Amino acid sequence: MGLVTEIEVVSRPQALQAPQTPRGFRPDIQALRAIAVMSVVLYHLFPLGLTGGFVGVDIFFVISGFLITNHLVGEITRTGRISLTQFWARRIRRLLPAAFSVLAVSVALLVLCMPVVTWHNNLQEIGAAAAYVENWLLGIHAVDYLAAENSASLVQHYWSLSVEEQFYLVWPLLLLLALAVSRFTGRLSPRTAVRWALGFVAVGSFAVSIVLTSARPPLAFFVTPTRAWEFAIGGLLSVAPSLPLGAREHAVRAATSWLGITVIAYSVYFISGDEPFPGTIALLPVLGSTLMLAGGTSSARWSPAPLSGLQPVQWLGNYSYSLYPGTGR
Repeated sequence: MGLVTEIEVVSRPQALQAPQTPRGFRPDIQALRAIAVMSVVLYHLFPLGLTGGFVGVDIFFVISGFLITNHLVGEITRTGRISLTQFWARRIRRLLPAAFSVLAVSVALLVLCMPVVTWHNNLQEIGAAAAYVENWLLGIHAVDYLAAENSASLVQHYWSLSVEEQFYLVWPLLLLLALAVSRFTGRLSPRTAVRWALGFVAVGSFAVSIVLTSARPPLAFFVTPTRAWEFAIGGLLSVAPSLPLGAREHAVRAATSWLGITVIAYSVYFISGDEPFPGTIALLPVLGSTLMLAGGTSSARWSPAPLSGLQPVQWLGNYSYSLYPGTGR
């Protein structure tokens, strides 16, 4: 018997409304990606200067939750099903070529340029990165990622890409489960079932994050259960009902975007590796990212849209994954 990869999840036409989010290319999302990747890169270059730059990874997680949930719900709306093979194949085509190229170069550099004493640890982590479980390996080894004096392995930054890949594996299955419950019980609309599922993940994961960050900070920093709520927040935004703002829409959008930028800037400059992370402090970059995504693009003259649309900003957003393969797309 073959593996069933396309699962019917809607029994009635239009059972799931289209996502209430703007469709097509969004320069504001590319700008948010640019902010995220520059935060992470500058943190690695100047860890004592941009002390909170590592929160760029959390920004990427929110973006991924928003976009992937929006994509999957859109597929359900159009076709009544999710093709798991097509979804996973797209992720493989987008992520693996660059990721595996970097790993291959890392192996070559290790063998040609580094002392033999460093081979065991680096090869172990390269193998974990190739299997997308680098975050669990680092968490189990209790690596302090935020300690500036620590000597990182060649692929330590792959921990965040491992989290992303685990998200891509589980998320469509979560949505299929929620929609199957809706279909067979008849008590919840499919859209409501998705919201409940994402809300459950958000609350449960955030609780785990608080407890584990307090008890075992190095483990909490890396493992997936302490980060899943960030994807869920982005996903919840993508299925949230739109608010009727009327004539004030563009002004509200512009204000929301600027507030998001302000919160992110505060996070990048004032969060420190001395504080246990993620825990409650991660609410700041997640809130800032959510506000920027909710703000979208505004035609108000004082909106950040002209800055977001600048060619260098868009270039950074377009090539964010190539600049820092530790983040997904």
